[in-house]
Amino acid sequence: MYYLFDLPHCKGYDLTRAPLLQRKNLLHSLLERMSPAQETIRFSDHIQGSGKAVYQHACRLAAEGIISKDTTGGYEQKRSRGWLKIKCHQRQEFVVGGWTDPGGSRTGFGALLLGYYDNKGLVYAGRVGTGFSESALRLLAAQLHRIEQKDSPFRNPPSGTDARGVHWARPQLVAEVKFREWTRDNILR
Repeated sequence: MYYLFDLPHCKGYDLTRAPLLQRKNLLHSLLERMSPAQETIRFSDHIQGSGKAVYQHACRLAAEGIISKDTTGGYEQKRSRGWLKIKCHQRQEFVVGGWTDPGGSRTGFGALLLGYYDNKGLVYAGRVGTGFSESALRLLAAQLHRIEQKDSPFRNPPSGTDARGVHWARPQLVAEVKFREWTRDNILR
């Protein structure tokens, strides 16, 4: 299937200044006239209003998120205030089991290595390196250095290049993390 959601040009005419709803209506009428043999092309409909409810439903269905657009606006080839990409995120608390060295001009640490407990011990779940202010980086780095230990607390620690520049920590700190989803390998994304 190929879903079409906008029509910036048609039959040699530039429609980029026409309002989004007019462009979508024209696209819909053109697609309705197509033969049944061309059913691989579909119209991507829209929902007006109830944005919060639509977003919550999308997240319950494990969708990436929603796109919200100004229906009166013209077509833009870049992100603007006229359209917003609103991603679905999950939140969970994780145990901090280590950290990586900072890179470039960053201070404190690069990323926290996170895990969760199951009935066999602390399971490595990935890392998080964004969302820290400079003061949080310094404060957390000081705490991490105080609880540094020689061996990994994870029963499945990262290995190879994923283990480069890693420092292990006693699993005493907990971080609440916002993330997109779990990968097939049970690693945070």
